[in-house]
Amino acid sequence: MSVDEILHQIQSYLRVRRDVFKRQLLISQATSNQIVSGIACLIDKGSKPITLWNMYPEFFIEEQEAYEKQKELEELERYKQQKREYRKRIKQRKG
Repeated sequence: MSVDEILHQIQSYLRVRRDVFKRQLLISQATSNQIVSGIACLIDKGSKPITLWNMYPEFFIEEQEAYEKQKELEELERYKQQKREYRKRIKQRKG
């Protein structure tokens, strides 16, 4: 191996190590943001936790859509249940 090839290998190795370190930093930052968000939810009931699709929307499009659809279905079911209970109370009063 020539000196240039050795230098190239060393530089390539250092680039890879730098990229790995940057990824670790991003993961650490994302984790700390989620921890802070979770604590904020415990303190302030009005705040909502940060989701992965808020942090990385391009990676979690399908998951976000599925979550929102499921949430809508749950809200609709809750509404239907409230209506049933209301009708039941009205029926009992009349009856």
